[in-house]
Amino acid sequence: MYKLTDDKIEQFLIESSMMQSHLIDDGPPTFYKSFGEYKTNAKSWMDELYKELGWKVIDYMIRKNAQDPGYDYELRYRALGAVSYLDSGVKSGNTDAIEKYKKRMEKNLETLGWTITAWLGVEAAHDSLIGTVLSAGVGKKVNQDDLEETFSKEWWSKELLKEAGEKYWTDMSVDAQQDYISKHKTSKKVQPDNPSGKKERDHEPEEGPTQKNHEKYYVHENENSKIIGTLHKPQKPNPDDYPKGTKDPKYKKALTKYKKENAKFMDFYEETVKKEVEDFLNTHGAENVVFMPEGGDEGDNYKEGSEQHMVADHVKGQGGTVDTFDGPEMSQWVNQEGSKDENGDDLFDRLSKNSKPPKTRSQSAAGIYAMMVGQGDDGGDAMEYMGESSGVDQKEAEQYLKDNGYVGSIPPKNKSEKRHLYLLAFPGDASEKEKKKYNIKEPNGVSEVTDSHNKARQNNMIKKKEQYENEGKKVLVVPGASHAFEMRNEFSEKKKEERFSIEAAKKGFKAQSINENLKLILEIDERMPI
Repeated sequence: MYKLTDDKIEQFLIESSMMQSHLIDDGPPTFYKSFGEYKTNAKSWMDELYKELGWKVIDYMIRKNAQDPGYDYELRYRALGAVSYLDSGVKSGNTDAIEKYKKRMEKNLETLGWTITAWLGVEAAHDSLIGTVLSAGVGKKVNQDDLEETFSKEWWSKELLKEAGEKYWTDMSVDAQQDYISKHKTSKKVQPDNPSGKKERDHEPEEGPTQKNHEKYYVHENENSKIIGTLHKPQKPNPDDYPKGTKDPKYKKALTKYKKENAKFMDFYEETVKKEVEDFLNTHGAENVVFMPEGGDEGDNYKEGSEQHMVADHVKGQGGTVDTFDGPEMSQWVNQEGSKDENGDDLFDRLSKNSKPPKTRSQSAAGIYAMMVGQGDDGGDAMEYMGESSGVDQKEAEQYLKDNGYVGSIPPKNKSEKRHLYLLAFPGDASEKEKKKYNIKEPNGVSEVTDSHNKARQNNMIKKKEQYENEGKKVLVVPGASHAFEMRNEFSEKKKEERFSIEAAKKGFKAQSINENLKLILEIDERMPI
């Protein structure tokens, strides 16, 4: 009978293998991602080794009540960082490791828009059994003067801080391209074609908000605030606008259209916006909530009968507070009290400074006129802020509208001329037929003022939101759907990756020494998502 003794065990139980192709010991960093993956791989391995001997797996080494890591959404799947991209214990010439290292570094740095100027040590590492790929002093020599120039302040600014937006230009939506152009000095122009066929980046659904896509694209919140995008409630036609009043055929047609569109809106509102509002009130307690509707100078003097009024009535009815996010400082009526900000600038001043390209005060006033009158304001009354009393050169303002394609009267005499003003301000709403009829260009000088105005309103919203949050309030905003989509990051939970964004890198590199910047690069390499 064969007797298993210590000396016999020592003959086959050793701490190393003589097989050149044997698996490398990965150590603690390598684990299975879930119980299912562990069972599948473990059984497959055991069957491969022992099935011919008649062995079979009867159970798995998982204790009772153990938590499956596959259900842990915070689990970090990345293994611990290796000391080298080359494997120890394998034959020389492992070029795969070199390529993996390069791809990894290119992927990490591409996110920041950085360019790799030299690969240090890869030639020596190709033929070496030991050492790291990035061994100091190994490989291609680098001229000291070049190194100093490379790590100069100017180099960091021009090369490392370059944004990668233009590299993926045709993958970006038209809106994203326009936004990029407005913020950067670039020769790029809007290019709607997408030859790569990739999904557009930061693209709002073309169909706008629906009950299906509403929560995904138009509802964003964090622990202190929530933004809910909404459709705008259709306005009931006024019989006084028609020659024969309620008996006018055109009024009846408009009323029928209104009823149909309003029923569609109410269905959307009840199933999406109202439920999201209720959820926010229930979560934080209505008494702690401030609803900031759009429109109005202060308090609750926003447009009667609008969706903003509906939400405000609901919030107040539950015990909440209402205060518009616009306020008098965002009003086109620049002569009223409170129209100037802390810098002494009124709306036209701010738009003139912040429009891309910059506008004169009169050009900014013309853009606001087109936007507000196109949306329904009385064209005659609005001439007040197009004149000398508001610091506006009326002739220059009117000429600016004509230079951008407007051919109607000022004030407009009919609905067609009002529609033309509206489409100059909002060219994205023009149908193909309207684009030809009114010769609408996108973008144009008037729409640039609209974009600047929207940004100013959004900045004002953020400022007031932060003021209320500092007071311990929970802030609710229900703007038009596009505003909600554009401002999603302001109302979303901050992601850890944002710490390593281009903007974060800019701030870090400007103030730190080269050694600190290199340390940041290494930290980014360690923490960048794979």
